[in-house]
Amino acid sequence: MQKITRYISTLLIVLGFIVNATLLFAQVYKQVDEEGNVTYSDAPEKKGEQPISLPEPTTIKITPAPKLSTSEEGKSSSQKKSITYDSVAITSPANDEAIRSNSGDITVQISSSPALQGSHLYAVFLDGAKIQQSAAPSVVLTNLNRGSHTAVVQIMDENDQTLATSSPITFHLLRASVR
Repeated sequence: MQKITRYISTLLIVLGFIVNATLLFAQVYKQVDEEGNVTYSDAPEKKGEQPISLPEPTTIKITPAPKLSTSEEGKSSSQKKSITYDSVAITSPANDEAIRSNSGDITVQISSSPALQGSHLYAVFLDGAKIQQSAAPSVVLTNLNRGSHTAVVQIMDENDQTLATSSPITFHLLRASVR
């Protein structure tokens, strides 16, 4: 793996030198026709035309990624760093809140400390069933039935392991009925 990385790095450096050398020796000519249209070319349109001067090319220095120590190389990403959450909570709706929504749509606002890390997701459970997973701290639940509902949020890792669970909240959906 290291040999391939060194080979690719060397190849990129050589390619960079070739591209820069080409740019340094390239000539650019500007032509303006009778109608005022501007074109650029690498060859003069008229004999004796002088090339235009170009600004210095922008260079970007790339720093290599830090190398893993030999003790970390064989570990999976979940083994490398164990992330723990101090808290996760549903901030809206409030516990025991009555909400009027004739469409049955409710927005659940979530907060966690610290914020979600890596590929972790919020899993929203409504009345004991997983409804939705999202990395966003706001989830819209649509077309809910009227009545009382209990919501819980869990933070899940990429293996669907629960890392933190909120306290359950109950809200009451008020929705007009059709008779």
